[in-house]
Amino acid sequence: MGIEDKTLLCFCHWGKRKKVLPNGSISNGGGITDQVIAKTGVNYEDFVIAVFNRLGIDPSDVAFYSDV
Repeated sequence: MGIEDKTLLCFCHWGKRKKVLPNGSISNGGGITDQVIAKTGVNYEDFVIAVFNRLGIDPSDVAFYSDV
Protein backbone atom coordinates (compact mmCIF):
# COMPACT_ATOMS: atom_id res chain seq x y z
CA MET A 1 0.00 0.00 0.00
CA GLY A 2 1.38 3.46 -0.94
CA ILE A 3 1.70 6.51 1.24
CA GLU A 4 -1.65 8.21 1.70
CA ASP A 5 -1.74 12.01 1.35
CA LYS A 6 -3.58 13.43 4.35
CA THR A 7 -4.61 16.88 5.48
CA LEU A 8 -5.32 18.24 8.93
CA LEU A 9 -7.89 20.97 9.53
CA CYS A 10 -6.64 23.22 12.33
CA PHE A 11 -8.78 25.71 14.21
CA CYS A 12 -6.80 28.73 15.38
CA HIS A 13 -8.01 30.97 18.20
CA TRP A 14 -6.42 34.29 19.13
CA GLY A 15 -7.26 37.40 21.10
CA LYS A 16 -9.14 35.38 23.67
CA ARG A 17 -8.99 33.96 27.15
CA LYS A 18 -8.00 30.28 27.31
CA LYS A 19 -9.25 28.27 30.28
CA VAL A 20 -8.64 24.58 30.99
CA LEU A 21 -11.80 23.04 32.47
CA PRO A 22 -11.78 20.37 35.23
CA ASN A 23 -12.44 17.61 32.66
CA GLY A 24 -9.33 18.66 30.67
CA SER A 25 -11.17 20.33 27.79
CA ILE A 26 -10.31 23.88 26.78
CA SER A 27 -12.73 26.80 26.79
CA ASN A 28 -11.92 29.78 24.55
CA GLY A 29 -13.67 32.98 25.64
CA GLY A 30 -13.96 35.76 23.07
CA GLY A 31 -11.44 36.43 20.34
CA ILE A 32 -11.35 35.25 16.75
CA THR A 33 -11.40 31.73 15.28
CA ASP A 34 -10.19 30.77 11.80
CA GLN A 35 -9.07 27.54 10.21
CA VAL A 36 -5.91 26.45 8.41
CA ILE A 37 -5.33 23.24 6.47
CA ALA A 38 -1.98 21.51 7.07
CA LYS A 39 -0.63 19.10 4.47
CA THR A 40 1.24 15.87 5.11
CA GLY A 41 4.97 16.31 5.56
CA VAL A 42 4.99 19.93 6.75
CA ASN A 43 7.42 20.42 9.62
CA TYR A 44 6.44 22.30 12.78
CA GLU A 45 8.37 25.50 12.02
CA ASP A 46 6.90 25.80 8.51
CA PHE A 47 3.43 25.08 9.91
CA VAL A 48 3.74 27.88 12.49
CA ILE A 49 4.97 30.35 9.83
CA ALA A 50 2.12 29.35 7.51
CA VAL A 51 -0.46 29.86 10.27
CA PHE A 52 0.81 33.35 11.15
CA ASN A 53 1.01 34.32 7.45
CA ARG A 54 -2.46 32.95 6.65
CA LEU A 55 -4.07 34.74 9.58
CA GLY A 56 -2.07 37.96 9.20
CA ILE A 57 -0.72 37.83 12.76
CA ASP A 58 2.67 39.29 13.73
CA PRO A 59 4.48 36.39 15.45
CA SER A 60 6.95 38.62 17.34
CA ASP A 61 4.89 38.84 20.53
CA VAL A 62 2.59 35.83 20.27
CA ALA A 63 2.89 32.43 21.93
CA PHE A 64 1.88 29.54 19.67
CA TYR A 65 0.28 26.51 21.34
CA SER A 66 -0.90 23.41 19.54
CA ASP A 67 -2.65 20.21 20.50
CA VAL A 68 -4.21 17.39 18.56
